[in-house]
Amino acid sequence: MTLDHTRRAISTLQADSDALASLSELSLIQRGRQFVNEGTTTCPLCEAEWESDTLRNRLEAREERLQRIEQRRDELKAQSDELLTIADEPIRALQRLLQISEEVDDVNWKPIRRFVGVLQAITNLVESDIVENIESVDVSKLNTEFEDIVPEETLNQLDAKAEQFPDRSELQRMWDDLTTLSDCYLDWQVARENAQHYEAITDGLKVAKREYIAARDDVLDQIFADVSERFGEFYSLVNPDESSFDPTLGQTNTGVDFTVGFYGEGHHPPNALHSEGHQDLMGVALFLALVDRSSPFDRTPVLLDDVFMSVDSTHRQRIAEVIFSQLSDQFQFVITTHDESWADQLRDANAVSEQNVIKIDGWTPTDGPRIKLKD
Repeated sequence: MTLDHTRRAISTLQADSDALASLSELSLIQRGRQFVNEGTTTCPLCEAEWESDTLRNRLEAREERLQRIEQRRDELKAQSDELLTIADEPIRALQRLLQISEEVDDVNWKPIRRFVGVLQAITNLVESDIVENIESVDVSKLNTEFEDIVPEETLNQLDAKAEQFPDRSELQRMWDDLTTLSDCYLDWQVARENAQHYEAITDGLKVAKREYIAARDDVLDQIFADVSERFGEFYSLVNPDESSFDPTLGQTNTGVDFTVGFYGEGHHPPNALHSEGHQDLMGVALFLALVDRSSPFDRTPVLLDDVFMSVDSTHRQRIAEVIFSQLSDQFQFVITTHDESWADQLRDANAVSEQNVIKIDGWTPTDGPRIKLKD
């Protein structure tokens, strides 16, 4: 590698430093030439009088000269950048080599240090703004041929020292193994810390889950207790003779445990011993208990659509009386039925006033239900 190109570029620009300093005029001259033609006798830049051809030729020559200087300046910058790139790697390599110089005392390190000093002097010169300070650049600092200053003898001494060390491939393999083990150990440490962290989180979540389940069970137990009590009250209003009815509602792991007493014969599921009519009564009573427990209204609207079809007339009469006397303050009932006898029982018990009875006398797909007018 030689520095001839860089030296010549610097010398050329130093010889024409005035033109280099005038590069800022290039764009001005280029714009001015746009206004100069064959008939122009006044310079558009300085307003001086000129012969037309002389003015054009002078501006053209000036522009060409400045363009050549601009090209040389750009070439010098490119060469400087290339020189820095080329010199960077050997400088860093030799600096790493010099770090072990105190440990190896039978090698002459002075030529290496001198070589590094020359390289650094060149890069320091090139790293400065050569173009802006072209006149002060000492070109003699670049009068160096790398081939002449390379410390061959010292390099040979270092080669000999290297031969005394183990085979590099085996050493590299051992180093790679150690590096891999080190990385694995670091990964293991991180994994252990993460495991401890997640274990602590898991413990906290387990505690939170237990607390949540306990709180949930407390709330559900209270809800079931309230609903069981209200359910028993509503059912007993219609069946006061079942004194041992004593219903129980409770949660299980998979659902709800629902049993009722049967005349002192123990607790059983509702469908075990009670008739279909009694089961329907239980369904309505349980529904009313749930509505009473969960509804936000003072008088909750309740729709009963033919839910007492399997209940005998005596119990239906009792239901009608209970709706009027016991439940009308808590619920607002809307009752639909196809059974006119059930409707009569509701009116007779004053559960429904005559004016609130609406009869539907047929319907059509087109017009819908037809209300029967009262007589």
